[in-house]
Amino acid sequence: MYLAALHRAGEIELCAVTCTAGNTTAAQAAINSRYILRRCGVTDVPVAAGEAAPIAVDLVTTPETHGPTGLGYLRAPEMAPEDGNQTWRDLWAGYPRAHVMVVGPATHLALWGAREQVTLMGGAYFYPGNTTPTAEWNSWVDPHAAKRAFAQATAPITVCSLGVTERFTLDPSSLDAVVAALGSAGIARDLPELLRFYFEFHRDQGEGYLAQIHDLFSCMIGLGTVASRVRLTRIDVEAQSPLLRGTTVADARGHWGLPPNALLIEEADVDGAHRELLRAAALLREC
Repeated sequence: MYLAALHRAGEIELCAVTCTAGNTTAAQAAINSRYILRRCGVTDVPVAAGEAAPIAVDLVTTPETHGPTGLGYLRAPEMAPEDGNQTWRDLWAGYPRAHVMVVGPATHLALWGAREQVTLMGGAYFYPGNTTPTAEWNSWVDPHAAKRAFAQATAPITVCSLGVTERFTLDPSSLDAVVAALGSAGIARDLPELLRFYFEFHRDQGEGYLAQIHDLFSCMIGLGTVASRVRLTRIDVEAQSPLLRGTTVADARGHWGLPPNALLIEEADVDGAHRELLRAAALLREC
C-alpha cells in the first residue's frame, strides 16, 4: 500500500512485484499483491509469482500468523495473471538498476544475482529470533538463499532486522488514523480485516493487541523516508545446522577480516514512520 501510494504520486516508480514463497505460497502471494495494488488504484505494475519453494529446504508457510491465504481475515478474489508470459526472472532482468526491496525470503535475490541497491528485511542481530531462539522468519524459511545473497553481494545490502522492525507497530487507534487518512480509497475498507488476524496473533503471543509492521518500516528505511542509523559490517547466515538454521551473524568487531557486505540498520525513527504512513495514506486519498 505504501509503495503504491508513492508510485501513484510520482515519488517513485514501482517497476514490478515478484513473489516468493514464505508466509503463503508464491502463487497466492501474487494474487494478494495484484489485489492490493488494484485496491490502491495501481494497474500498471506487473506482478509475477516466483519460485515455489526455498532453494534447499521444504517450504513452511504461516497461516497461524497471517491467515489462511496470507491476508488475515481478508481473502483476495482469484485474478487471472495480467502479465502475459512474463516470469519473475523476466521482470528481474528487465530492471537491472532498480532498488530491490526484499521483504520476504531472499530466494530471488540469491538465484538471480546481486544488485547495486538492495534493502532486505531479515535476520536477528544481537536480538532474540521470532522463529527459533536465534532466527528470524525470513532468514529461517530459506537460509541458503539468505547466505548466498550476502556471499555474492557486490555492494553492501541495507539490512532491516527484527530488532529494529518490530518496534514499528499498529494498534486499533493508529489503524483508525490510517483508515481515516485513506478516506474513500478502496484499501481503507480492507485494512481492518487484513490486520485483525495479525492483532489477534500478537495478543495470543502475549505481545498486546497490535501488529508489528516489519516490511513497511523496511521500505521506508530503504527509501530514506525515515531517519536511521547504520553500521557497516560483514554478515553471514547459518544454513547447515538444524539447531541454528537461519541464524544471522554480524561481524561487529572484524574478527573474520572480510570486507563488509551489509549496512546493518541499528536504529530508525518510529514516530517519523507513523507520520510518513499517514502522509502516504493521504496521497492515496488524493489520487
